[in-house]
Amino acid sequence: NTRWWLTQRMTRYGLVGTSSGMEEGWDNTPRFDKGPILTCDINTYLLIQMMACAEFAEMIGEKQIAAESKTMADKYARKIMDVLYDRHENCLKDVLIATGKKMDLKTPANFIPVLGPIPLSSDKARQMIKKYLLDESKFYGEFPFPCVAYDEETYSCDSWWRGPTWVNVAY
Repeated sequence: NTRWWLTQRMTRYGLVGTSSGMEEGWDNTPRFDKGPILTCDINTYLLIQMMACAEFAEMIGEKQIAAESKTMADKYARKIMDVLYDRHENCLKDVLIATGKKMDLKTPANFIPVLGPIPLSSDKARQMIKKYLLDESKFYGEFPFPCVAYDEETYSCDSWWRGPTWVNVAY
């Protein structure tokens, strides 16, 4: 599976891209309104998968494969930070593949990389969570963790993937 993503979906940015919310399980998300993107969540899941492969190889005594997998994961983690991390805003952002521009749209997917082994200090991660996820005007309102931040233009209380809490995303 890792090889498939890396050979079939690799972009010029060194991260994999996706073309629709349906492919990601985000259905009608506004994240894809402007076209295919490098997503924070899929790239993090791939990174976590790389780390798991390294651990499995280590468990079965495949030292060389474990070392190669770990090196690949470390490079990928740095690439996630290089491409998706906005240092000025201290936030990870999806990126439009066509232009390379970071998207300002805030969704819970922006914070998935914090769960992975990315080179982000715990201090910066805490600041990010406090600034965005725990802000009532963004994500921590009456029903925490909407699919799109409450203060986004694309937020709609009538559309699950553009507004209210969707259990699997909030979880």
